[in-house]
Amino acid sequence: MESSIEYLEADNYSSCRTDMKVLLMERNCWRIVTGTETKPEDENYKELRDFNSRKDKAYSTIYLNVSKAYRCVIDDIEDPVAAWKRLEEHFRPNSRARVIGLTDDFFSCRINPQEEIGIYAARIRSIVDQLKDAGKPISEWYQAFQLIRFLPAEFNGIVQYIYRWDDKEFKFDKILQELIAEESRLEQSIKDQNETCAFQSIERNISKTPRSKSKPSSYKNIQPTKKNTKVMKSPNTFIAESNLSQDYERDAWILDTAATSHFCSKKSLLRNFRPVKNLTMSVAVGGVRCDIKGIGTVRMIFENNGELETVDLLNVLYSPRLRRNLISGSLIDQAGSTFSCKKGQINVYSKDGHKLFTAKKLNGLFCVNPRIEVNRNSNGKNVKGNSRFESVNKIKSKIQNFSTFNVNNLRTWHNRMCHINEGYIIQTSKNKCVKGLPELKRSDFKCEPCKLAKSRCKSFKPIGKIRSSKPLELLHMDLCGPFPDVAIGGHRYFLSIIDDFSRKVTTYPIKEKTEVFKHFSNYQKRAERFLNSKVINVRTDNGLEFCHAEFQSYLDDLGIKAERTNVYSPQQNGVAERYNYTAVDAIKVMLNSSGLSKGFWAEALLCHTYVWNRVCHGNQSLTPFELYSGHKPSVKHLKAFGSTAYAGVPKQLRKKFDMRAKKG
Repeated sequence: MESSIEYLEADNYSSCRTDMKVLLMERNCWRIVTGTETKPEDENYKELRDFNSRKDKAYSTIYLNVSKAYRCVIDDIEDPVAAWKRLEEHFRPNSRARVIGLTDDFFSCRINPQEEIGIYAARIRSIVDQLKDAGKPISEWYQAFQLIRFLPAEFNGIVQYIYRWDDKEFKFDKILQELIAEESRLEQSIKDQNETCAFQSIERNISKTPRSKSKPSSYKNIQPTKKNTKVMKSPNTFIAESNLSQDYERDAWILDTAATSHFCSKKSLLRNFRPVKNLTMSVAVGGVRCDIKGIGTVRMIFENNGELETVDLLNVLYSPRLRRNLISGSLIDQAGSTFSCKKGQINVYSKDGHKLFTAKKLNGLFCVNPRIEVNRNSNGKNVKGNSRFESVNKIKSKIQNFSTFNVNNLRTWHNRMCHINEGYIIQTSKNKCVKGLPELKRSDFKCEPCKLAKSRCKSFKPIGKIRSSKPLELLHMDLCGPFPDVAIGGHRYFLSIIDDFSRKVTTYPIKEKTEVFKHFSNYQKRAERFLNSKVINVRTDNGLEFCHAEFQSYLDDLGIKAERTNVYSPQQNGVAERYNYTAVDAIKVMLNSSGLSKGFWAEALLCHTYVWNRVCHGNQSLTPFELYSGHKPSVKHLKAFGSTAYAGVPKQLRKKFDMRAKKG
């Protein structure tokens, strides 16, 4: 049996190692690779030949499943045990940089959209196993914390429940079981919501009466009547008994978003009427049951801003016992239309985004009064002299009168011209820049697809002034990173703390996010002692490095007010965000001009911060350093970043003919 797996590359060692292990187990070679099975000691020729054959097969399996770019790593050996060990040393070096990278991967591991909880947990466990092999195991508490850290919003309830557990119960495996159970419950809940209809208007009953051959597809909930059939009631519906007896217009139509079919109480409104026998429907109010007498089409005419819109309701069920006419919202939704409900009315839009009609709220229900196009009555004759309805010829003439207007209106050309800005279309029409475009005038219409697709966030206006009146009254803090290149000291992030009054910046390169609290505590103690003042307010985003319980408890004990930004609104922490942006640009410039490697970014950051505090910003007349400390700084000692330096070597560390300095 042939088995193919993904070639081993630089970025897939973990998954490919597992696949290769299973492949070797299938070929009965894995024990040879691990060293648990060795060469037979006796001179049994058959066993020795079998061992050598499986040993060669093990090596060939390993070699052929490594990409050509990395086969040179093991092409000089033929022992599968040595080849497996060399690959592990090459792709999983037991170095501090790898451990730091794995630790960052662990704390940055997030659940992907549509990813199952079990798969997410398996990815976390894989990183934990790698750290354990490297001699840096992650504690059970952090594993459990990471599992619930980045869950979607629908898991908030179960997460709050887990937070109340005792420490003995706060274990990775137990939390995983709870999350998988909650995931199954949510999936079933969504499935039930999609399959269950809130208003069951027509019931399925069993009968011996044969079905009609011309039965339409919308008959799926209509069945022949049978005596003594129980009527099921739906708990949710917009149509209550009290509303059915309200004083609506007799010819009004009620838009019911929960009804499963269209219903009509007047036979004269139906086109292409087809009689139906032995069918019944039930309303979810007191078990009311009505017989279905026929099915047909209702053509409605709506007027929107001088335009006529024609809407055909297909497969409308006729029952003379109904008090009101119903429009099924679910069937309109299946046809591709959309709804927008606000300010006591429901707007119904077509697929291309233009409005078809509006249903206004009256006595708790949404009603609409369309004109109905009727061509024949129940006896097959034309309808005449009815003030509520219009004949076919009259309706057709109105539609013809509006046909030119429909072709020449701005909405039509807005849709034809790919929803381009209306002002551009009117300008093109006015200047007669193209052929075939009529003269268009500006009209007030709303295009919902444009509103949804072209929505813009309102700009955040700058405050334009310093909020604080003295140093330490307000501190802006933010964490920047992780950076793709690890600094020489192993740093992946930096923390910036900015005093609002002086705009003096203090930065701390850090290795892990957990160090933020330690550096802030040190900064707060030194700054308060230096200025003989207290920190009043701290402004941060909602990152967990700022919002965990220990940090919040520390601020509460000192009486420091924590100001948090709103979700997805980093502009509210604009002072710190802007400095981070400026600092990263400066780091790139300094590294490029000096020719140093990217591993020196932490040194470039500290150098830039030092200089940044010694120049005036914006409307300042003094430097941040002087505003903060009261002393005028000096810049005489500054050198260009990356300049040549000569470091002296102490005489205790050099011999007679050794150089007294080293160039750097």
